[in-house]
Amino acid sequence: MKTRAALAVTQLDLDLPDGPLVGPAETTTVLALIRLHRHPLGVVEVRIESGHPFATRLRRAAVLELGPAILEHELRDQAAEPMPWELAEPATASAAHAFADPSVPPCLRRRATLLGDPPSISVVVGTREQQPDRLARCLDSLAAVRYPRYEVLVVDSAPETDATRRLVNRADGPVRYLRTRRPGRAAVHELGAAEATGRLLAFTGDDVRVDRDWLPALAESFADAQVGCVAGLTMPVDPPAPPRGILSRGGAWRGATPGLNLAVDADLAHDLRGFDPDAVAELSARAAYQPDAVVWHQHRGAPVAALTLSAAS
Repeated sequence: MKTRAALAVTQLDLDLPDGPLVGPAETTTVLALIRLHRHPLGVVEVRIESGHPFATRLRRAAVLELGPAILEHELRDQAAEPMPWELAEPATASAAHAFADPSVPPCLRRRATLLGDPPSISVVVGTREQQPDRLARCLDSLAAVRYPRYEVLVVDSAPETDATRRLVNRADGPVRYLRTRRPGRAAVHELGAAEATGRLLAFTGDDVRVDRDWLPALAESFADAQVGCVAGLTMPVDPPAPPRGILSRGGAWRGATPGLNLAVDADLAHDLRGFDPDAVAELSARAAYQPDAVVWHQHRGAPVAALTLSAAS
């Protein structure tokens, strides 16, 4: 019986120089999230040979398979009209610089301007003490997020030791430790929502690494006052097979856990008795999908992926 080649996951931003992407020891199928100006355009799959650089091959595959999406993004940037928040004076020096710099694409100028006065966000991370190394990687990724107003609430589900508390106390950034005697995701979300101080609530888990633009992308979606819930794109780090249609199925690949990449307006969350992010996501009239809000999910018990994520993460 023919064995399927090993599968590895990476990403490539077409606007950045190619990084040193080299195949693992064995012949490998590479699944790559393709981005332009940091915005996800789609996923491509290529076969590579061990020990050979493949960034150029990946770029060619992206242009061939995602040409229409690339062109659509470029045309949208060229024809971009000022958004309502762009008409006001930029609130920070960095936002003013981005707004005035012609080398910065309009899509990124809009985001930089919005971040001049962004809503506060409380990130709720559910964890169980069996995987402290994964929680540490998750917290490291959150510490690298480009966002000026956020806190992280680590909710420990039915812990038997204080190992998670000690890890959180050593973490960088505005991180708080909470514990609940009740096991399960619902208990984690309810406690996190009750203790949060942010205007927005963002939910994820300890087996996730977030993209550095995760919170800015979520906040950007809430600039529309009608939006009460936003789901982002959950990418697998170690899928058993290439996920199909990953950008068009509401941001989840087959097997992804609901609630790993979801943000909710705090007022809406508190109005719902027995808060459940999945129930909020069903309020389609007030829900949005934001593929720019990327998280990378690793199955519990699975090995670390053969390829590390590129600098775009």
